[in-house]
Amino acid sequence: MNILFVHGSISNQKPPFIQIDFDIIQDSHNVQEFSLPDKHLKQNPLISPSAWKAVRQSDFVFGWFGGTAHFAILARLLRRPSILVIGGADVVDLPEIRYGLGALPQKRRSLILLGYRCATCLLAFSDSSRSEVSARLPGSNSKLKTLHLAVDTEWFSPEGEKYPQVLTVGYIKRNNLERKGINTFIEAARLLPQTHFRLAGVPVEADVVKQLLENSPTNFAYLGGLTPEVLRSEYRKSKVYAQLSLHEGFGMSLVEAMACGCIPVVTNRGSLPEVVGDSGLYVPTQDAQATAQAIKQALQENSSKKAEYVRERVTSLFPLSKRKDGLNEVIHTVSAQYGSH
Repeated sequence: MNILFVHGSISNQKPPFIQIDFDIIQDSHNVQEFSLPDKHLKQNPLISPSAWKAVRQSDFVFGWFGGTAHFAILARLLRRPSILVIGGADVVDLPEIRYGLGALPQKRRSLILLGYRCATCLLAFSDSSRSEVSARLPGSNSKLKTLHLAVDTEWFSPEGEKYPQVLTVGYIKRNNLERKGINTFIEAARLLPQTHFRLAGVPVEADVVKQLLENSPTNFAYLGGLTPEVLRSEYRKSKVYAQLSLHEGFGMSLVEAMACGCIPVVTNRGSLPEVVGDSGLYVPTQDAQATAQAIKQALQENSSKKAEYVRERVTSLFPLSKRKDGLNEVIHTVSAQYGSH
């Protein structure tokens, strides 16, 4: 088929999880890529002649995140099947930090929800996200499916010695200080002055980086945005990975770290219990004292035995092969069902 692959990133800067899907689909189909870095077009592609033309020339529309939901509307109007992959800020609402659908202007939010209703299939990347969509869109269960994201477990693998240090990863911007638990991470570092705490992430907002560095203890280091190779090295060296989020639709960095043998210390929000299971330690959100205690406990674990157990969970539940087989099956099923209508 000729599949239109729509996403909200610059084409050569797609996040790894989107690139994985692009590569899988391109292996079996002719793919036309349509990226939406332009703000105006991202908000309203319904008035874009190029968007209409791209959908008209395709047999199938595949969109990543709610920002592409408009293309499901176009697909319905032009009688094309469509799949939308959703599960993060595009399904949740956290008004306390102005994050999610509720933080969007009413018109844009309504268009996204209309796009969800028009899509042939809504592909959630965790059961947690699927439940959130189901609650927001009554009657949508027949089109809702879960297909977990995946990591390359050959690339992300343990190697070398683990050090008694803690790592977390996230874009450095204001609402991530709370959503990703970065503030809690830094406060936990203050409570464990002999342990090295390391934060990696692209500096989206320079003033937030400055604020972090001005208020952090001496055992905290901000590493900046890292290349894949350097990030993997950090995973491999760190004994503990902390994901202290208020919400996670999946937790890609967490799974990469687990594949490299990091012991997870996480909150019980969103998809995190689904991803971690019994392989890690759980802490309440925004509780630095409990977080510091859990990190201290994790650092005392039998390193090689625990790392092997954590990695085994990732290799069994989230390998690339499962994502590939699942994605191909969903595309085939949706196409066949749509063709029979």
